[in-house]
Amino acid sequence: TAAIVEIGGVQQRFGAEDQEFAEKSAQIERLLQEGMESVRRICLNLRPAVLDELGMAEAVRWLARDFQRRFEIRCRAVVRGGELRVAPRVEVAVFRIVQECLANVARHAEANSVDIHLRIEPEELHLLVRDDGVGLPSDVLTRESAYGIRGIRERLLAMDGSLRLGSADPGAEIVISIPLTGHQSMPAS
Repeated sequence: TAAIVEIGGVQQRFGAEDQEFAEKSAQIERLLQEGMESVRRICLNLRPAVLDELGMAEAVRWLARDFQRRFEIRCRAVVRGGELRVAPRVEVAVFRIVQECLANVARHAEANSVDIHLRIEPEELHLLVRDDGVGLPSDVLTRESAYGIRGIRERLLAMDGSLRLGSADPGAEIVISIPLTGHQSMPAS
């Protein structure tokens, strides 16, 4: 921010006299602003503030409400065991997985509704995301372009979790389990 303020001052002082300088300094200012925006985005991607503000259970409900508002697709989130808190890395993984599932619904499913069921138990976390859309292509796990599903698998692999993709009638469902032993679940504060 200080660099942007400084470059603004330099532009005012010298920019009127030299057009090339004015253009170059404006370009530098844009690059600085883009860099700051990238840093902000990276920070948000590391640990979404909504997890700290609301906790995982309410953050999942917030994702559902936000998805419904933005895409006009009915989205319902049911959370059981929300009084339990799980390790921060599990919270981030679940949040990102739900985000990716909803993004896939918006992009590919042609759905009218989505249901999210999150059940947190002391030993294991279960997540089901089901839509009423066109279903999953049979080659979804082997497609080169299936970055979202691959990202979900990688997150789960790092936590000894499991992923099952299936068909609902109509639509698709993604079922996830993550063992919480070793990740320390704890009562919410």
